Amino acid sequence: MLIRLLTRSPKVRICYEDAMPDVADFTARICGICPVAYQMSAVHAVERIFGIEVEEPMRQLRRLLYCGEWIESHSLHIYLLQGADFYVAENAWSKKKYLPIAKKGLSFRKLGTRILTIIGGRPVHPVSVKVGGFSKLPEKKVLRSLLPDLQKAYEESLEEIGRAAGLSFGENRIDVECVSLRAPREYPMNYGNVASNKGVDTSMSGFLDVVRESRVGHSTALHSEMRKSGMDNRGARGDARPPV
Repeated sequence: MLIRLLTRSPKVRICYEDAMPDVADFTARICGICPVAYQMSAVHAVERIFGIEVEEPMRQLRRLLYCGEWIESHSLHIYLLQGADFYVAENAWSKKKYLPIAKKGLSFRKLGTRILTIIGGRPVHPVSVKVGGFSKLPEKKVLRSLLPDLQKAYEESLEEIGRAAGLSFGENRIDVECVSLRAPREYPMNYGNVASNKGVDTSMSGFLDVVRESRVGHSTALHSEMRKSGMDNRGARGDARPPV
């Protein structure tokens, strides 16, 4: 089997022979902040190719791993990269008024990295994700040890929502089409239909039918725009597969 992984640069092409068992480890290195997103995309693709269905307990454990990454990543971005701007602070540590808020964000991030370590084996570039499940499962008592800190963080997060609601976001309004996953059972992270606030509703396999990705000279990131032909997919239900 030949799996070809292309970087975003058209000049660089990396090919791996018989790389299926290692695809999760390889793709985790794409990003040190959100490696689970790449790992899940990779293992889902391979599992779909071979018709592998992951059982519900394994699916839930993957979701918890993903939640750990979201807690870690969102805390970093909200509290350390963006939050200080609302307080006219040069950075998260430069203003006394913002310092307790930054420390709160770090406590959330610490909890996220703890979840990543327990399930993924380490906080950065987790190593336990494999096609079909995990290479090693955490002990039940270790998972249960997270509960007190998760409850405390949940209560504190509600207080933080109240604080954030009082910030001034200005009156700017932009007409933009927002795209995300949508699923009937839960907040979607690993599965669902591709949907937008302007009527797109299609299966994940139809993503490139409604979205055009392109490279631009001033950025290494792919830029996306809705295809005009995507109008044909608005209102058409996709085949949202069972959660994996």
